[in-house]
Amino acid sequence: MTDYKYIEIGTCDFSTLMKKYPDDKGLSVEPIKKYLDNLPNYDNNTKVNVAISNTNGLVKFYKLKDEYIDNPDKVPKHDRGMSSLEIANNSTKRLQGRARKERFELVEVPAMTVEKLLSDYNITSVEHFKVDTEGFDCEIIKQLLETSLRPQHIKFEIGHSKQEDVTMIKNLLIESGYNITKEGWDLECSLVV
Repeated sequence: MTDYKYIEIGTCDFSTLMKKYPDDKGLSVEPIKKYLDNLPNYDNNTKVNVAISNTNGLVKFYKLKDEYIDNPDKVPKHDRGMSSLEIANNSTKRLQGRARKERFELVEVPAMTVEKLLSDYNITSVEHFKVDTEGFDCEIIKQLLETSLRPQHIKFEIGHSKQEDVTMIKNLLIESGYNITKEGWDLECSLVV
């Protein structure tokens, strides 16, 4: 049995849970290796260089080109952490826009499902589960709720998700015993059962 303080999917390299809980056991999941390499190394943190997807293997992924990751002052602040699976969502459409095309590229990255992540790292409990994947968040929470793991706190972004997906996942969270509050582009969920 392995207990984690946090699992963060879509870590990027700023505003991370690992910096908030440097002494606690955590998992930082990020498909862009440069972002993981920019993060500090803490003894209790495991960095996992994959995308969370609905399949295991390689997936197409939009990412900021390395020259912009290495020089963040060359891009608008909101583009800094923007990357996304190649799926039809608002985020992907914006990444394909004319103004951003020069800054982003489509690459292949390793991917796994939530179930495989939990199994591979023998995760049986976690306090905080945070997701910021620019449009795939609802699918990741759905995958989580299909497992037996019930984090005390879940936080995920909904600003890039389709409204019907947000409604569906909110209903699943309520059925699973969570209270939900909206904070900006995020839903914050606390387990009450």
